[in-house]
Amino acid sequence: MITKPNEVSIAVKRVTSRVSDGAGGYTLTETAITGSPFLGRLVRKATASSEGLQQAEQGDILRDKVVLVFPAGSDIRAGDTCTVSSVEYTVQLARSYSRSVQADVLAVV
Repeated sequence: MITKPNEVSIAVKRVTSRVSDGAGGYTLTETAITGSPFLGRLVRKATASSEGLQQAEQGDILRDKVVLVFPAGSDIRAGDTCTVSSVEYTVQLARSYSRSVQADVLAVV
C-alpha cells in the first residue's frame, strides 16, 4: 500500500552478461537485482542549468531532473535499468547516504 507522497514501486535490472550474436553485435542478459522491486520515491526537480534554478535567467529552458530514492543499503549502480509504472530509466549516478540511496536517472526514449 502506497502511503507517502511520491512513493512508487521501482523494479531494477542489471546487465549480467553480453554474448556475441555472431553478426558483429551482442545480446544482453538482464537480471533483477536482490530486493527488486523496491518501495521508493520518485522526485522531480526543476533546473535551468547545471548550476541550478537560482542562476536561471530569462529565456532559459527549464527541465526536470528525476531522482529515484531507494531504501538505505540498496545495491544500485550506474547503468542499472529502473522501471516505474511503464517508464524505464537508466541510472546515471548513484549516491549512498545513511538513510537512503539516491539515483539520478534519465528516461529511456
